[in-house]
Amino acid sequence: MPGLGCRRLAPERGKNAPFSLARALLLPSLLLVDSLRWGLCWVALLLVGGCASAERPSTCGKSSEPVLLATGEVVALGIALDATHAYWTVGRYIADGIPSGGKVMRVAFSGGAPETLASDLRLPTDIAVDAHNVYWIDDFSNEVLSVPSSGGDPISVARTHEVSALTIDATSAYWLDVDGAKRTSTVKKAPLAGGAAIELASAQLYTGGLAVDSTSVYWIDLDQPLGTVRVMKVPLEGGPATTLLSMASYSPNEAGTLAVDETSAYFVGGADGVLKIPLAGGTPTLLTSGSSGALVPSVAIDATNVYWADLAPEGGSVRVMKVPRNGGTETSVATNLPVSTRIVAHGSKICWITNDATSAVWCIDSCN
Repeated sequence: MPGLGCRRLAPERGKNAPFSLARALLLPSLLLVDSLRWGLCWVALLLVGGCASAERPSTCGKSSEPVLLATGEVVALGIALDATHAYWTVGRYIADGIPSGGKVMRVAFSGGAPETLASDLRLPTDIAVDAHNVYWIDDFSNEVLSVPSSGGDPISVARTHEVSALTIDATSAYWLDVDGAKRTSTVKKAPLAGGAAIELASAQLYTGGLAVDSTSVYWIDLDQPLGTVRVMKVPLEGGPATTLLSMASYSPNEAGTLAVDETSAYFVGGADGVLKIPLAGGTPTLLTSGSSGALVPSVAIDATNVYWADLAPEGGSVRVMKVPRNGGTETSVATNLPVSTRIVAHGSKICWITNDATSAVWCIDSCN
């Protein structure tokens, strides 16, 4: 709570002040004030999650700085969060074209050494996590895999073709399955415990931005012959697909990511900026100015804001930005970053991965 210091009253250090009668008479009042201050701090802890220490200012607000949680020599490919950890995948191709060195990793938000949950993988890419397990796509062995969130032996959830995106809900895994031979994609799902995959809808060859809520699966289609990008949805059990939005394509080969809340879908509209579209369809809302450099096609949302990455106007470095979900002032969250490939959010945590000479996992507390 602003202005509320949680520091115990104490004698002046380095001085041997005499214990006078006046100090003795004042002592009960000091103890009463001290007790009241600590009582207010406990109330703050219960009501708003804590109070700022006089010695250690809050990390929330404008002074909040990104925290580097982990680095590595292998390319970071996907990232997901739960309440306590960041999870990510790493992998690389070698000279003969066969990927190796793939791993699924995690690190606690509180810090500490990264943990390897699964190793000796081919090319793990998109990743998702629930209360018990971590799920990922292996883009070389063409399957959805899982492992307990504390580590163990991976098990196969479903076989796939190439996959461009993965998400989960309480019971199922959903992915965009790419058939390169037929130059088409399908939206599929399978039980998290493993089982037969079900096709929910047909899609274009270039797809991305998969998201799910309690009723529908959402994704982004890129129709190259027509030069358009479409935001689509289909019921969780399959059925006719609905086009929420169709607009001029902003990238020939990449559809980017998609985030949904109770009423809207959010995605990067290329040079236009970050767009918001009602889940029932309708006119999109432009949330950003689109005046900065080329945007990285990845978005995330928390309780109040939309987050994305773009090139700083002064050139060179990447920055992470935010804007209120209903529009407003754009604010810089982090600057002077190497290339950022994916941004995710969970609760108050906003995290992203970067790849330069080394890969890195960064997080910041949004304090929502």
